[in-house]
Amino acid sequence: MRLIAFVEMMLKGVLACLIAFGPHMAWALLSKGTITLPPKKVIFLTKFCFDFDPRGGNSGQWQLEIKDASPKTGDMELVIFDDQADSYPDERSAYDFHCGSERMKRHSKFERTIDVSALPSGGKFNMPLTQHLRPRWWFVAAVDCSGIERTIDYSFHMTNPLQGWQKEFSMDHCGLLSLIFVLVIYLAVAVAQRHAVTRQTESAKHPLRLILFAAIAMASAGVIAQLVDALWFAHHGEDQDGLYVAGKFFKMFSKCLLACILVLLSQGICISEPFCGKHLLRVSRLLAPFFLACLVVELWGEYTHSRTYTTGFIYCTRFGAALVLADIGLLVFYLKNMHGSCLAEPDAGKRRFYEFWGLLYSCAFMVLPFATFLASVIAPWVRDETIFLMTNGVHAALLTSLVVGLWPERAQTFFCLHFDNAELAKTIGSIGMQSDDTPTYENLDSSPRLLGTFKQDYILSGTDDAFSIPKGYALP
Repeated sequence: MRLIAFVEMMLKGVLACLIAFGPHMAWALLSKGTITLPPKKVIFLTKFCFDFDPRGGNSGQWQLEIKDASPKTGDMELVIFDDQADSYPDERSAYDFHCGSERMKRHSKFERTIDVSALPSGGKFNMPLTQHLRPRWWFVAAVDCSGIERTIDYSFHMTNPLQGWQKEFSMDHCGLLSLIFVLVIYLAVAVAQRHAVTRQTESAKHPLRLILFAAIAMASAGVIAQLVDALWFAHHGEDQDGLYVAGKFFKMFSKCLLACILVLLSQGICISEPFCGKHLLRVSRLLAPFFLACLVVELWGEYTHSRTYTTGFIYCTRFGAALVLADIGLLVFYLKNMHGSCLAEPDAGKRRFYEFWGLLYSCAFMVLPFATFLASVIAPWVRDETIFLMTNGVHAALLTSLVVGLWPERAQTFFCLHFDNAELAKTIGSIGMQSDDTPTYENLDSSPRLLGTFKQDYILSGTDDAFSIPKGYALP
């Protein structure tokens, strides 16, 4: 019931945020901070992807300011590059520029010498940007010319005026319409699952249904945090780090819960045998470290200084590639479990679940490798939004299929949702009893593992529908 109240609270919160933020105009993107500038070295301060105008109009606006420096002596240069091959094609050339060098003069699109002793005078620049072929990344760097290590305070505003009320977003930023669209889908699925777990049926609150509801709730909470952060960004030009990290955490938690459900199903839990708490504990110990590592790597990729001079995808790095390989390992583990459960299952209907739905659910473990491949072939300014829609689309589709398949009173027959598992374990002879007190093993087909135990302990005789009880066993 607490989860249900949490989803309702989230829905009210997002509606309030949309009402509060919706009517206002956005401010410019604000990138500011303090950084150490090494002697005779270049340091990249920020990057931004600007829009383009085929008619040759103003497609971007710069407001650059070096506010202060310490010590206030010597000279430095403020330099701007773009992502063309003749300027700054990739991060491998990040530190090949030196103050006054012909290479920097040849490759830079803007270069201005700053007398540090005169700051803040002479450290502010405002200029429009014109480009008409495609969206393009631009990089701002500072270069020391005096051989003195110093700290500098800077503040940059960069805008995309052609984007209207979203003008402060870089072109690679996931748009608010995409966030709202995905949120609506998750909330619809959450409302449906809330209705399912509150129905007055014996197994409506089965642990599997509650775990599924928690996964949907976490997915909804993650997108809400991202949406509120984007709305805050649209009006203040800065991210709310707490909201951003919370959105990442909720999203990863939801993926972990879904993966736990799917691995349990692949092992025959809730299909061939009932659910118990030790099953969830066992599978969560396996999966939680992987998803926690994914969260850490993604946050590191967002907050590391390399983000100011590279447009690469975090899972295309060595650390990211290791996690992609680990995800492929989980896929192999899942398919192996599914194959083993299918071979051990005597019921044809349950085998069809393993053969069709089991293979379909393996998509959950293919998303990360496919997203990594996709990131390597599409333009970087559409990468984040494309991957956001793709990953959340697959996640929402899998959650929806489980909601429909587990719907109370209409649950698919291949699910084994016995609620009183303790009573089942207490007296093994009570399984398969018929109204005339003749014990059978017909109903044991729902659990091949239990059936195997019965076949070892009982001597089957007569027809296939009855068995005799050996000496030493007593029926209730």
